[in-house]
Amino acid sequence: MDRYRFSILSPQVRSHNLGVSLRVDRNICLDKALANVPRSKIREQLAEVGFNDARQAEVVGGLSGGWKMKLELARAMLYNADLLLLDEVRLVFRLTHGFSILISVISSLRTT
Repeated sequence: MDRYRFSILSPQVRSHNLGVSLRVDRNICLDKALANVPRSKIREQLAEVGFNDARQAEVVGGLSGGWKMKLELARAMLYNADLLLLDEVRLVFRLTHGFSILISVISSLRTT
């Protein structure tokens, strides 16, 4: 039997709010499942969902709900899951710009 990895992104599921007093990039680095991911890859993925250098240096607890969900999207993408389950996507990404980032990220993952 094949095993598949999946990740869930939902406003209801926020199990990674550990380290709210940490910087955004450091918060992801503490995730045990991502321990072997190079910091450069983490920073690239954060930038992909809209975190510039200044925003990556911010403390997670000071982020708005939308930015926290973008952080969770970056984390989910770094898990390199076979399946990414998105719940209430329009609620998560209320701003058109945020939703277009999500569509861009998903489109870049399509394979033939």
